Amino acid sequence: MPVGVSHYEGDLHLNVKRFRLAYKGWKPAADRDWNGRRVLMYPGWLDNSGSFDNLAPLIAEQGYHVVAVDPPGCGLSEHLAPCLLHSDYEEVGLLPDIVETLEWTDRKVTLLGHSRGGGIVYAGGASFPKYFDVVVVLDNKLLALTGLVPGWTKPHAGGHIRESTEVDDRNRVRPPRRFATLEEAVQHSLGQKTFPKARTTAENIVKRHLRYEPETADWVFTHDVRTYGQKQRVHLTKEQSDSFARSLKLPLLMVTAQKGSFSWQKSKAGKEIMLGVEGRKRLIADFTEIVSADHFHHMHSDDAPYTASLVLPWLLEKHRPASKL
Repeated sequence: MPVGVSHYEGDLHLNVKRFRLAYKGWKPAADRDWNGRRVLMYPGWLDNSGSFDNLAPLIAEQGYHVVAVDPPGCGLSEHLAPCLLHSDYEEVGLLPDIVETLEWTDRKVTLLGHSRGGGIVYAGGASFPKYFDVVVVLDNKLLALTGLVPGWTKPHAGGHIRESTEVDDRNRVRPPRRFATLEEAVQHSLGQKTFPKARTTAENIVKRHLRYEPETADWVFTHDVRTYGQKQRVHLTKEQSDSFARSLKLPLLMVTAQKGSFSWQKSKAGKEIMLGVEGRKRLIADFTEIVSADHFHHMHSDDAPYTASLVLPWLLEKHRPASKL
């Protein structure tokens, strides 16, 4: 932890949704060092606030008050009621409630999200500009919610509903993963070839997910098994996706890890999707992209100092007080 940064944890009992989200916070230890700005961080799929343990203190060191949440069903947050489905769209709707519950409404808040969380903050910035000033998207190659990707699945709407129901039904009967030791759980995370990551990144995320059970003398993942695989019930057309990008009036910084590309990007459908992404970038009024050729998907945690060196100058420039004429 950098000198001059304080860390705390807690639970948010959302004012409107009546849902409990766990969170971590970092802020300057001395009130005089706070720059008056706040950053809300949202992690990626199957991750939690531990994903930002390395990056958030570096942002706070520059005067920002940072809060990172555990998404519903992940980390220490509450699980959804059995009658509900996990949905990117629903989580976008949590963002203003989080801001209201934190009592951060006196000044607009910066959004920063990784991977799936990047799609959520992108959509949040477009949907709720009343609450937010700028958006930072970390390695969300689609620049979208899962459901904002034309051609990702069958175009027939009934197919989306059927597929999402089938996936959810399978997940509901999956037993939670168990491990004999904490180290075994860390190695499991490190073994995910789609998302290679540094050991410190795996440890930060896994420790937030795990609970030791004395009765069985093992460690169990506590996140909701329904989060393992998700298919959105709503998908947008290309025209709708373009309109969504055009509606984003906030400045957006997109930091992309070149080594974090997925195998599907090489397929014919994947190339078509990425062409759509390039088109959306040109529709955003204030868009900046930085690409790192030497990092993987979790670069924000694997190499937090480097990521901070990319994000902070852009943030500080956007938050610089306007000069008086």
